[in-house]
Amino acid sequence: TLFFDPMEGQAAYDALLKKMQDLGLFDMLLGTCTLDMIVYNANVEMFLQYVQSFAFDFSGHIQMFNDARSFNLNVFNTSVGKYLTFYIMRVTCVVMLMIFLLLEFRRMWDLGFFAHFRQQGAVTDMVSISVSLGVFISYWIVEQMPPFKNFKFESLQNVNTRADTYVSLCDVARSLQIQGLFIALNLLVVSLRTVSLVSGLHSNLGLILNVIGVSAPNFAAFMVLFGMLQIGFVLTSFFAFGPGYSEMSDIGLCIYKSFSMLSGDMIFADISRVDNILGPIYFFSFYILFYLVLINIFVTLLMSGYDIVDYQLQKKGQNEIEKNPIVLIFEELKADVIGNILRYGSTVIKYARI
Repeated sequence: TLFFDPMEGQAAYDALLKKMQDLGLFDMLLGTCTLDMIVYNANVEMFLQYVQSFAFDFSGHIQMFNDARSFNLNVFNTSVGKYLTFYIMRVTCVVMLMIFLLLEFRRMWDLGFFAHFRQQGAVTDMVSISVSLGVFISYWIVEQMPPFKNFKFESLQNVNTRADTYVSLCDVARSLQIQGLFIALNLLVVSLRTVSLVSGLHSNLGLILNVIGVSAPNFAAFMVLFGMLQIGFVLTSFFAFGPGYSEMSDIGLCIYKSFSMLSGDMIFADISRVDNILGPIYFFSFYILFYLVLINIFVTLLMSGYDIVDYQLQKKGQNEIEKNPIVLIFEELKADVIGNILRYGSTVIKYARI
């Protein structure tokens, strides 16, 4: 790993390039070169790590990969009002998370472990709480990293400490990126749980989930057929067009390109340039089979499921009248809040008398 400070000037830059060339990093036949830099923006107090990698494979293709990670070393600095507010919000969220976790344990104790998780939404709630707990634990782990405690810009300018300081900043950027994945997963789980709760308030609100549930067996058979055909077209594109078309040079890119073609990405000219006979055959066969036939079958399955659910809703509407979902929300909140107040209030009064 080689380090370079732009303040050292042109001579140091030329010497670095010469050293990299001597190490064989610029081998055009087969090699990899990675450019890693960290930029600091004093206006927003943010660091940005930018990584650009160049890789050469045996077929002569060059691939460029870009990765950017931003981070702020002041997020745990409670002497600044803005970050103190964020810190208080995190502590509040931790307290609320502990309360929710205790409530989950109490339900497990009252109903039993397996009976509790057979209830609707119980597994989703536990997954969300677990991921949230992991997020806050990761906050504590990140806070213990050296750059958050004793980082100084002088360490980057000192030749003796530059390498260790730079590597520690890269570790911070990588850790925060992993933490961001946990947060994204948690938000996804919460959104799914919200959809599940809202769909249970009224039959019309759960229409989409009911249609998917009714059509699930047909969807499973459809996906098996779709997957088998997709594998065939992916392998065909890889072996037929991969050597001459960089966007189909590996299996992953072929899968991505197949789905992008379903979204309207026209690659007729590119694959015809590689093979003017197989290219048009592949292109028109793909669109006729997938775009005109399979997508219409998929829509038909949805419509058949919708007809079944719509008939069930009409039949249910003739036998019973559902309340307005807004009214149901307020009734649930009122029952939950008043019930907890009475339960815990009576307990407090009881022990106060004792």
